[in-house]
Amino acid sequence: MPPLLLNEDTVSTISDGADQMGSAINTVATTNLIIAIVMGGTAQQLFGMIRLIQILLLSAIMAIVYPAHLTLFYSFCVSFAGMDVLQGATLWEATF
Repeated sequence: MPPLLLNEDTVSTISDGADQMGSAINTVATTNLIIAIVMGGTAQQLFGMIRLIQILLLSAIMAIVYPAHLTLFYSFCVSFAGMDVLQGATLWEATF
């Protein structure tokens, strides 16, 4: 079967974007699951969040262009999700 995309740059760009989006989605899903468990969220709210994450992931794969304010909001969300509030590496070294 011939490859779907012939341009290697496009393939690498899509692959890098998918990896970054996957890690961001994983972080958001894990955080939301923990918050839902702690705050006693219902299963309906949890599945609603999963649906939202799926929509965001699929829209990124389809290369939908977002307005500037939404792109800025998403960039803040991704940077917030990546914060290490408890300084995990230092805590790990001190504990173990």
